[in-house]
Amino acid sequence: MVIKCSTLVKTTLALLIPLTKLYRNDLISRLRSMMNLRLRNVYILPTVILLCLLLGLFSHFSQVFPQGKLTPAYTNQKLMNCDARQRLPSCIIIGTPKSGTKALLEFIGVHPAVAVAEGEPKFFHRDDNYQKGMNYYVEKMPLSCPDQITMEKSPEYFYSDKAPFRIHKMNRTIKLILIVKNPVDRSISEYIHRRTHHSGKEAKHSFEEIVYDDKTQKLNVGYYPIAKSVYYRYLIRWLQYFPLNQIHVADGSKLIVDPQEELLKVQDFLGLKRLISRDNFIYNNTRGFYCLLINSESKCLPPNKGHRNVSTSKVIAKEMTKYFKPYNDMFFQLIKRNLSWT
Repeated sequence: MVIKCSTLVKTTLALLIPLTKLYRNDLISRLRSMMNLRLRNVYILPTVILLCLLLGLFSHFSQVFPQGKLTPAYTNQKLMNCDARQRLPSCIIIGTPKSGTKALLEFIGVHPAVAVAEGEPKFFHRDDNYQKGMNYYVEKMPLSCPDQITMEKSPEYFYSDKAPFRIHKMNRTIKLILIVKNPVDRSISEYIHRRTHHSGKEAKHSFEEIVYDDKTQKLNVGYYPIAKSVYYRYLIRWLQYFPLNQIHVADGSKLIVDPQEELLKVQDFLGLKRLISRDNFIYNNTRGFYCLLINSESKCLPPNKGHRNVSTSKVIAKEMTKYFKPYNDMFFQLIKRNLSWT
C-alpha cells in the first residue's frame, strides 16, 4: 500500500487541529491510538511523519537555494518564477576586440545568476545609436530576474573617447570587464579578421608586408591593429571615470590555455558563487581551443571564432615584442599586476 507523504501530512495536521471543543478529546484519543501503533519497537506513524516532514523541508530549501545548474532549461524555469523583464546592464565587457570577448561572454553566460545580451549593442560609442535613447538600449538587453546580473559586450567601447563618460552617466557603480591578450597575438588576430571580412590591403598583402618595411627595417606602428594594441593609451581614459576596483582585467592569452582560472576570477569579481569550474571545459583537438561542457555535451564557439593565428617571422615578432614592451609595462603599472605575457 502506497501512501503519499503530502496526504499523510495533511491528514496528520487535520487531526492536530481541534475543530471544536466537542470533538477535541475524541481527536486526541484517536491520535494517541495511531501514535501507539508499532512494528516491533518502532512507532510507525511518528517515524513516517518525521520522514515526510524532512523530505518536505529538503524539497523546499532545494528550491529556495538551488544548486548550480548550468543549463538553459534551468534559466528558463528561473525566468518563469520571477519578475522577468529587460534591465540595464550591471556589467559590461568593454574590450578588446580579437582578445576573447565572445568566449568570455559565452562562458560566464552559462552561470544561472547571469543574463547576457545577444550580439553587440554598440550603443555608447556610436552617436547614431546613442541618440536613440535608453529605451532603445534596454530593448537590446535580455530578460532577467532582479537577482541576476545583466551583461553585454561591445569591444569597441574601449577605444571610444565618449563611451567612458556615457557609461558613467548611466551608472557610476557599474562593473566593467576588460579582456586583453598579448598585443603581438592580438595584432595578428585582427589582421586575420580584416583579411577575412574586408577587401582592403589585408586581402592583397601578408601580415609581414603590411607591418614591416624591409628597406627601413622599421615597424609600421601606425597600422590599425598595432595601434589599437597599445592598451595603456586607452585605459587612462577609463580610469578618469571609474576606479580600478570596478574594472576587472582578464587575461585573454590565459583564457585560451586555462579558461577555468580566468572564469573563477570573473565570478569572484561579480560576487557570484563559483559554479563554473574545470569540469565545465573540454579541449577540442580539432579547433585547438577549450569548449564548454554542459550535461555531457560540448558547446563550442562558431567556426568564425577562435581561429589560430598565422605564423610570422621571428624577426618581426621580436621587433613587435620590443615595441610593445614599454607600453605593456605602463599598462601593468596602471592595473597594478602583470599578466601571463609579461
